Amino acid sequence: MKKILLSMVCLVMVGMQSVNAQVAIAALHKGGKVTTYPAAAIQSAVDDAVAGDTIYLSEGIFGGFTVSKPIVMIGAGQTTMISHDVIIGDQISAPTVAEGLLLSGMNIIQNVGFNGNITGARISQCKIAGSCWFGSSYSENSYDNIEIVMSQIYSLVLSEQYIKGLSVVASKIVYIKYGGSTDGAVTFLNCNINSSGNGNAGEGNNNFVNCIISRLGPGVYQNCLYIENNYGDLAVIYECYNNTDFTLDDNLNCSLTDDELKAAGYLGPDNTWVGIGGGEVKFSLVMPTVQVVEHSVGVNQAERKLNVTLKFGNK
Repeated sequence: MKKILLSMVCLVMVGMQSVNAQVAIAALHKGGKVTTYPAAAIQSAVDDAVAGDTIYLSEGIFGGFTVSKPIVMIGAGQTTMISHDVIIGDQISAPTVAEGLLLSGMNIIQNVGFNGNITGARISQCKIAGSCWFGSSYSENSYDNIEIVMSQIYSLVLSEQYIKGLSVVASKIVYIKYGGSTDGAVTFLNCNINSSGNGNAGEGNNNFVNCIISRLGPGVYQNCLYIENNYGDLAVIYECYNNTDFTLDDNLNCSLTDDELKAAGYLGPDNTWVGIGGGEVKFSLVMPTVQVVEHSVGVNQAERKLNVTLKFGNK
């Protein structure tokens, strides 16, 4: 019996390893059931999902997709690569995306586009190599209660007359581009930014708090560390720190360490240091690894069955 038990446990573990070895699979968790889709059918997984469902993406390369429903999509981190555009909303019918849409743990090679009447969408721990843009093709477009957290974006393009509320937290951004006139609709908190915007008077007067920025654009800045101000009076500065002796590298990491930032007194309103290492949320693109945290094996001799219980958690 012990040999049979050991053999069956080994088979279970081999099966788990085989599942872990699969790549480019989308797994839709819906109503207590799991349905898997190949990478080429990721849009089918999204189409089959309903509000509250979760889709897990393995390592591998997937195509782009459009999502306009409050579901959760979680990848494995930078090894989950999306090769084409991701559209949140609909470019044709401009629907409403309800509270609860989350995209997390994806390496998006192209762009992410918001288009429609969208409330409550969230992007977390994603790398966007192209642009993250907010569409302005419909007069009824509206974007409110949108969050981008712990993400890395090459270009953030803001059609601000349609943005009612956007928070960008603990993220890295190379360029911010403005295209509207709504003041204060966007707040950047504890971000590392190469260039915080371009625009004219009245454009892009958004809030930057506790950030590290190479070049200031139009906006309102509080407790930020910066190198140069490109826009004069269009950059409204409160209690900020001007220092020309630091740099942001190509990956937007600051040449000053966290300890050096703290020692220099570059602190934000919450008394933590500026940039992606300060604040309550810390920048990270590393997704937690799922592993077995508890297990038990029992034998039902009457029914001649092996009972294996596994509990999964994050490493």
